[in-house]
Amino acid sequence: MLLGALGSDAAIESADAVIVRDNVDAIEYLFRIAKKTRKRITLNLCVSLALNALAVALAITGVLNTVSGALFHNCGSGGVVIRAFVLLFAGNNPR
Repeated sequence: MLLGALGSDAAIESADAVIVRDNVDAIEYLFRIAKKTRKRITLNLCVSLALNALAVALAITGVLNTVSGALFHNCGSGGVVIRAFVLLFAGNNPR
């Protein structure tokens, strides 16, 4: 992590996160948003695996045909994308 706008280009390029203002409170925000992101990724993976398992089970039993299964899968993927998009509005952004 690199703090401040001053620094060599090599340090900025190799840093995982760059804080361009001299605001140390941004570090707490970075950790908070990273924790939320990790939780969201784990939940999205679990939900998508569960939905796919359900779709496969329904397809095996004959409840879902090919087109319905594809729609079911795409709706689940759309839900994952929407849940990931919500992270942009996590709030408490130190500006």
